[in-house]
Amino acid sequence: MLRWETEAEARRSGVNTDALSASRPAMLVEGELDALTMRQEAGDLMAAVATGATGGARRMHWIARLALCSAVLVAYDADTPGDTAAAFWLERLENARRWRPYWGDANAMAQAGADVRAWVAAGVGQSALEDKRRDPDLTGFTDHFSAQVCP
Repeated sequence: MLRWETEAEARRSGVNTDALSASRPAMLVEGELDALTMRQEAGDLMAAVATGATGGARRMHWIARLALCSAVLVAYDADTPGDTAAAFWLERLENARRWRPYWGDANAMAQAGADVRAWVAAGVGQSALEDKRRDPDLTGFTDHFSAQVCP
């Protein structure tokens, strides 16, 4: 369910939303700890933002902000609820792609010693290649946004 929200509600929706920018990719994760870990490990490569839960942040404010990012890596947990929730964002954001953690979540990968920076860099790199195929002046953005977000 989508709804309009107040500014106060938007600020409570997650961690690091102020880092979202059209000039850089975003990584959408479930937990606040995941976002903080990604910011620590690869914050110079993307803006890591937590939705707070698989069903969190499904609001017009978030969709609009994420739609303007150069790319959105949906890195929800590597489990059935994470995969199911990721589909919500993939259906609404043309610039989104599923970037599934190798196991668990982004923080679990870091705790186990995985090179999460390389994992993020690979996702950002693939998104950059796909971005080159998209129209850089956002022609058709309004029609797509309206059709996906405001049915």
